[in-house]
Amino acid sequence: MRLKFFVSILLIFLLLVGCSANKNSLEEEKEGTVEEVNNKEEPIDKQEQESETDEETESNIEEDPRDEDVQAEQAEEQDVDNSSASYLMDKTNDYVKEVINGGQILQVITTYVGEDEGEGSWDLWETTIDGETHEFAVKEDEEGLYTGYPESEYYVDLVYPLEEGKTFENWGEVNTITKIDGTMTTEAGEFDHVVEVKTADNWTLFFAPTIGHIRSVDENGTVVSELIEIIPQ
Repeated sequence: MRLKFFVSILLIFLLLVGCSANKNSLEEEKEGTVEEVNNKEEPIDKQEQESETDEETESNIEEDPRDEDVQAEQAEEQDVDNSSASYLMDKTNDYVKEVINGGQILQVITTYVGEDEGEGSWDLWETTIDGETHEFAVKEDEEGLYTGYPESEYYVDLVYPLEEGKTFENWGEVNTITKIDGTMTTEAGEFDHVVEVKTADNWTLFFAPTIGHIRSVDENGTVVSELIEIIPQ
């Protein structure tokens, strides 16, 4: 009798343990299922975050329309600076050029000496070559830049407004403006807004704002005249 009672108690105990084990197993399976779901959701969240990051990056890469406006304004300002610039020599400076003449390299010093009292308000300049002095005149107006001799003929250096491809005549010969906003470096310094002119005999002349002529290159590509120094008076 006692043995049957003990067996009955043991069976009940085993049954309870089994239920408890099943419960723990179910809870573990449930937790495992939740973890699997979470693990599956994490890559989705990561993909969404990466997608958002990519969209933000693309948004940042897109140009701000205001940048184009700023660039346009800067380009316009550059054009204005070039078109309104004076290519007349600054009267407060002396200019030293190196010139090739007859196979010899000479230094030419140009100095402002005053204003022509005649018509047209020409600026008078003197050049000194090997101790000899020669006088010439320069003038600029709204139509162009000119170089000549007092009470005599003159030549057209530039015509305004400056435009690439624009042509003009000098004593029956046609010159062409081939560049209006170049950059050039000589011994005298670096110059911006340099204008390039091709002559009828295939020479190339270069002019810089407030300086005037800074270089001449002959038809063979040889530099025959170049500004090498600017000396404040």
